[in-house]
Amino acid sequence: MIDLEKDIPESFPRIYERVQRNPAFQVLEFSSTRSLKPYIEAVFHLVNATYTDIYGFQPLDDREIRELAARYLPLLNPRFVKLVVTAEGKAAAFIVGIPNLTKGIQKAKGKLLPFGILHLLAASRKSTQLDLMLGAIHPDYRSRGLDVLMGWKLILSARAAGIQTFETHLVLETNERMLAEYARLGAGLHKRFRIYRKDIR
Repeated sequence: MIDLEKDIPESFPRIYERVQRNPAFQVLEFSSTRSLKPYIEAVFHLVNATYTDIYGFQPLDDREIRELAARYLPLLNPRFVKLVVTAEGKAAAFIVGIPNLTKGIQKAKGKLLPFGILHLLAASRKSTQLDLMLGAIHPDYRSRGLDVLMGWKLILSARAAGIQTFETHLVLETNERMLAEYARLGAGLHKRFRIYRKDIR
């Protein structure tokens, strides 16, 4: 969990200002689903390029990418999607967050119809927590400050929407680079997930 008022280092915006002067990269921000739609498949291709070492990950084929793009695009709030592209327009990094919907799901009792969707929409508008769902930086562009480039933009968008905290996505204990990044932002560990396997003979 990251407190947007207390945990963000003072150096973060200064680093952003330095990185954003690099003409090799640009942060794209979106105000509508229509403006985001042309880039959503590029995000999934970037997932394929960056998640190869994650335990259990299976690359998506073109059909799966199209299906996932069509399924999840309507659920995204474009304000909370940041995409970094190269000067040539190639997707280099992205991050996706959604307002926490827990209270809406509870009120809807897990049902979308007939009125459950209204509870989810209301929870999305009132939520003060942004759940970070996905994020990646292409291996060719790591250690270039792209995490700060899109991270600071996401922080600004979140603050403008009344968001107070970020809940980070799941991070493997072996992903030392990502753990170090979250530690630098002051994130505290408050959940740990374990998977156990037992042979039955």
